[in-house]
Amino acid sequence: MKLRFYTQVYENYAAHVEFTGEFRWKPKPGSTFVVRDLTPAQAIEAMQEGGLKDRIIESLESANVYFEEYVCGWDLLDDCEPEGEDWEIPYIWVITEENGEFVHTQNSKLMKEVA
Repeated sequence: MKLRFYTQVYENYAAHVEFTGEFRWKPKPGSTFVVRDLTPAQAIEAMQEGGLKDRIIESLESANVYFEEYVCGWDLLDDCEPEGEDWEIPYIWVITEENGEFVHTQNSKLMKEVA
């Protein structure tokens, strides 16, 4: 099983110079993040309140006067299902948990295969 998350980014174009309190948010492309190799038990736990899904969403979202990124969608996938469209595969970020923190890295092996 896999969890897939989509994000949306907004950039405040009014904050690139001295910030005066004015906001001009411009939507930018977000990213696709994937957690791979979930066992069925982990997939069930991930869907529970405060479970893996909620903890990952919390780690992906951020906001300040310059930049905002929000999770706008997520899916639970079977291992055989594609993680994204063919054109976006090199840009998929893989999430792993190390020492209780989530690490987001691009899959360089997959990127070499596509290149």
